Amino acid sequence: MANERIESALRSAVYYRNYRRARDRAKTKLTHLYPDQYLALLEEERKKDELEGKKWHSIADSPAYRVSNTEGDEPRAATSSGGVAIGAHSEGNVEGEA
Repeated sequence: MANERIESALRSAVYYRNYRRARDRAKTKLTHLYPDQYLALLEEERKKDELEGKKWHSIADSPAYRVSNTEGDEPRAATSSGGVAIGAHSEGNVEGEA
C-alpha cells in the first residue's frame, strides 16, 4: 500500500515537472514572438500585485545570489544550487522522464 502511494506520488511529480518544462518553453517562445504584448501584460500583473500588497523581489536583492571572491575582487558569476551559472543553458533532462 505504501509503495503504491509512493509510486503514484513519483509519477505525479514527474508529470508535473515535465508539464512545467513544456509550459515554460512555450512561454519563452511566446515572449520572443510577441515581446510588446508580453511586457505590457507583465507590467499589468506587476501593478495588480502591488495593489494587493505583494512585493516583487529582485534576484539581485537575494543573498543566495550575492557571490563574490574572498579577495574582494570582481564578483564571480552567481550560480544556482546545482552549480550551473545563472543564465547558462543546461542540457540535462531535455526530453524529460516517463
